[in-house]
Amino acid sequence: MVIYGPEGSSKTALLRQAMVLLREHGYEVIYIDALAESLGGAVSATPGIGEALRGLLRSLVGEKIQGLVEAVSVLVREALRRLERPRLAVLLDDAFQAIGLGRVEAYVKQLLNLIEYPGAEYDRLVVMVTSSEGRSRIVLSRHAWSMSLYLWNMDMNGLRELYEQLPGDKPGLGTAWRVSGGNPRVLRILYAMGWSIEDAVAWLVEEKRA
Repeated sequence: MVIYGPEGSSKTALLRQAMVLLREHGYEVIYIDALAESLGGAVSATPGIGEALRGLLRSLVGEKIQGLVEAVSVLVREALRRLERPRLAVLLDDAFQAIGLGRVEAYVKQLLNLIEYPGAEYDRLVVMVTSSEGRSRIVLSRHAWSMSLYLWNMDMNGLRELYEQLPGDKPGLGTAWRVSGGNPRVLRILYAMGWSIEDAVAWLVEEKRA
């Protein structure tokens, strides 16, 4: 599954919650944040698989996160080899930015091959990738071997829960909803800018320039 959504639409939160739920259903889970600043912060794994792969990680990729994303097939096959018919889930957060747009099709096909030709027996294998990069969605839409899903911000009830936790004076919920479009990142920026739409827009423009 490839899950698309704009920046700040809680894709990372979705994967981290999926990690918890999958573990509760008996899965060993590898979570990789391709935009992390260090290898240590890029990888989370359930205990059963974490110890098995720790040494392999360093030998494969050193400290380069891009190498980690590229090496995910090796990691999964090694995990399947070491674990007895496991339930295994691989969660990749913003992997396409790490590998580059030119390799999106080949990379997703490689992930599919993990499921179809794993090289070892497993009970169940789940692979989820998130992306905020729209061009990759167009490229992958030509193929039938990946499932594209869309995450477009929060609904009104979800935004209300965040809104009610914000301290201090604030505009009405309707205004916060209309301006943010339900995007929690935009709501955070508005709050940080004292609810000034002009200041929030100016900050976003400068951020994109940088």
